[in-house]
Amino acid sequence: MEITIIATGRNDGYGGYLEFRAENCLTSLIENYDEVIYVDWCSPDEISLIEELDLPFKGNLKHIKISPSDVEKLNPEALKIPMCEVLAKNIAMRRASKDWIVSSAIDLISRPPHIENPDKDILYAVRRRELPINVFTEQMPLENSVEWLEQTKDNYYQVP
Repeated sequence: MEITIIATGRNDGYGGYLEFRAENCLTSLIENYDEVIYVDWCSPDEISLIEELDLPFKGNLKHIKISPSDVEKLNPEALKIPMCEVLAKNIAMRRASKDWIVSSAIDLISRPPHIENPDKDILYAVRRRELPINVFTEQMPLENSVEWLEQTKDNYYQVP
């Protein structure tokens, strides 16, 4: 079972330490998923967040850059808000090429679920962890995010 994980964002500093959070998150996703799709939504100055990061290259990262003119063609109403996450994730999902899709955020780390016989009629949610604040404030590198996730016994659950 191959898994695509999708994440969206924009280069606007949202929430503080955005570059550091995003770099740790995307590095973890690149190392642990078969395909990673990042959609950058109308970043100010049209400089995508991903262009500011030092990420490992494994050939499994797709970067989709959405500009205001792209949004104007898709849905002009979406320009009224800084980030239209629903539309951005839809764009990513349509470009996914693996068997399953996991939706995430730019500052969350997770590991792929290990489901022996996945059922296409069941929605699964992947357990994830937010990075502790001291990782940001002290700029501490998160060396191995998967080991940190081992605190969680099962890494998925079914949503009824």
